[in-house]
Amino acid sequence: MMKRIHLLFAALLVAAIAVPGASAQTVHFAGAGSSAMFQGFMVAAYNDLATDIVAANPGFTVHHWTKKSSTAPGTWGGAVDSRTPSGGSPPPVEYGNVWIVWVDNASGLPTDIWTDLSIDSTVGNRVFLATPRAKLLLAAADTSTAGDNAIPATLLVGGASDDATLDTNVYNALGGATGFTLTAGLTDIRPEDALLATNKILGTVPAAGFPSGHANACPPQDTGVPGAAAPTCSGFPYLYSFALGYGPGPIGAQIKSEYSATAATPVAFGLPGFADPITGTTVPSTVKIFPVGEAPIVLLANRSNAAGLGQVIGSHPNCATAPVNQVNCVPGGWTSDGSYYVRNMWDQHPYPPTGAFPSTSFPSTGYCSVPANQGSATCHITRRPLGNLFAGNLCEGRNTAFSWPLDPALEGARTTIPNGVDFPLTLVYREPLSGTYSTFEFDEVRRMGTTMGNLTLVGGLYGKPPYISEESNVQIANPNNNPLNIACQAGFADTDTEGTRKRAIGTGELVNTGVLGTADSIGYAFFSFSNVSKLAASTKYGYLMIDGIDPIFQDYSNSIGNPGQPAASGSPLTWGELPKCVPGGVPDCKASAIWVSGLSFPHLRDGTYPAWSELRLLCDTSDTTCETDANGAQALIEHLQADIHFDNLGGVPDLLPFAGGGPAVFGNGAYGDASFVRAHYKFVSANDYDLFNNIAPYSNATPATTHMSNTLVTFGGAGTCPVANQPVNGPAPVNECGGDAGGWIIAAPPAGGASNGQIQ
Repeated sequence: MMKRIHLLFAALLVAAIAVPGASAQTVHFAGAGSSAMFQGFMVAAYNDLATDIVAANPGFTVHHWTKKSSTAPGTWGGAVDSRTPSGGSPPPVEYGNVWIVWVDNASGLPTDIWTDLSIDSTVGNRVFLATPRAKLLLAAADTSTAGDNAIPATLLVGGASDDATLDTNVYNALGGATGFTLTAGLTDIRPEDALLATNKILGTVPAAGFPSGHANACPPQDTGVPGAAAPTCSGFPYLYSFALGYGPGPIGAQIKSEYSATAATPVAFGLPGFADPITGTTVPSTVKIFPVGEAPIVLLANRSNAAGLGQVIGSHPNCATAPVNQVNCVPGGWTSDGSYYVRNMWDQHPYPPTGAFPSTSFPSTGYCSVPANQGSATCHITRRPLGNLFAGNLCEGRNTAFSWPLDPALEGARTTIPNGVDFPLTLVYREPLSGTYSTFEFDEVRRMGTTMGNLTLVGGLYGKPPYISEESNVQIANPNNNPLNIACQAGFADTDTEGTRKRAIGTGELVNTGVLGTADSIGYAFFSFSNVSKLAASTKYGYLMIDGIDPIFQDYSNSIGNPGQPAASGSPLTWGELPKCVPGGVPDCKASAIWVSGLSFPHLRDGTYPAWSELRLLCDTSDTTCETDANGAQALIEHLQADIHFDNLGGVPDLLPFAGGGPAVFGNGAYGDASFVRAHYKFVSANDYDLFNNIAPYSNATPATTHMSNTLVTFGGAGTCPVANQPVNGPAPVNECGGDAGGWIIAAPPAGGASNGQIQ
């Protein structure tokens, strides 16, 4: 079974699989966090680490058991944060899907154990960085309850289904009724971004502005867009604000689902080297972050209504013969290709400051520069259509975001619905604690108008701040705002029926209840074959491009002939259909069976698709299971990455793998198959809210957008970060207190270069 001799830990693994003592029980991995790596880590634990131990020890056997939190009563596995505020109660248990893999010796006693709990990324950061660290708690009923086969048996060596029940000895080794302290946290976003999200959720903006006497007053909650008559908070960017009002902390009000009784609880936590805000104990500075891979956010659409999102795009007249200022004309005209009217979400309209349209689509060049014309619908072009839509504006089919890029000047203009009848949309959002939410919020909804997610200086002035958010005009004290179920705001001079904004808790609920069950709905999720499986291989559902760029394949119509892409160039109603894979079937769940030459996610590889995030693992290097255990966290990372890259059994290509800092045996050295990464940037600048110290102006007027920190990030101690004028990264970066959600997409250094290995 030693098919992975390329791995960093191969030699260590051989040395580590001598027959352990009959009573030895080693828990190599107890993780909690992002669902994006849930399946991949179980496959790596079972197929690679556990199976190699069994191969080296005659009579040993490998086992697994899984449980879905949606299975009543939904309490099979949870993370218990025991921190208790003075006079209060500890946070509620965070329940999620759980998998457990173990090896039994010849006597049937467990020797080696791995387990993971699937919860939100921000919660995963919180429960791992909580001091004292949270525990994984399993239900006693797990030892008498059949598993759910949450991971397909065909992905596993031998194709075994779940054990009938969880072995009682394994349950006891994992702490029994008292639980087992977590050894790893899994996340879609950096801990700094998770802390930023938590502080925004719990926070309120002080009414007096900055303590230093900032002139602009701010509302208690700043989720509304400033009006011309009351330029509230206009003196500082909104990039890090939008306090959501679920506080006060340290344990806030629950964020509720519109679709179920599920809820998410925001709870304060600290970064490594800093004091825990509840217990006052310093979070260990020995925590490091390991890169795993990159995954795209995909926009998912319910196309089941042939008179709604399932409509076919119409033809466009020639501007040379069309009426003056007709907004749906294109130079030379365009005949419908028979595909969907809604196939694209337009993110960036190059809106000129003068209001002029330098385009042949508008016969009267400069028409919108004339003051008398500027109130017309023709001139009311939305600069940020995608962000505007998810800020709750113009939630209907006749939308600025859906204009197909036939002519750049038209992007952001209201579209013409093929059948002429407008229809309302349902937008399905994730909870702000979600890493998916934070990635989408800062990569797309709150982008600045450039590829850089943070501020830039243009002509000595800050660029236009993003006065929109997924939480725009959401006030949780108002009826129907928590759970979120509110009508969208009407667009400019708009009289059509508006759609609705709704909140789902968790990827499964957003996809399998929100989008699956609602015609003309749009939601977003990290792509994985399991995440979209219930929507896949059906023309009733699909994914959308952003700015005409496909998130999964080379192009929407499959002109390249990818074997696992459902779209066929001659069948336009298959365009945008979500892919599926069948382990051992057609297409197989391997990159080579889905993409031409196995080159997965081509527009993550070339840096052109804008909505994606790096997936990470946190562990404490003072714990042997982090780095030195040949069957521990770092070993799992390396095996997951190699299984995908080398088309090993179970290597489902849900992500674009890094190479974990190991030998440069595939891809771009430590960057693996990735060629682009996101720049990190500080959260502090002049007139910004400081996420770490509540509110404070900093003297460094230009935010420090730097490259990446070390592959294995080391945090500074208390007082070392953030500090005014201290760069986040130096030539040999060791400290990190910045985020990268929404960070500038930049080329990864070449293999062997001076910065090789400095990712995450």
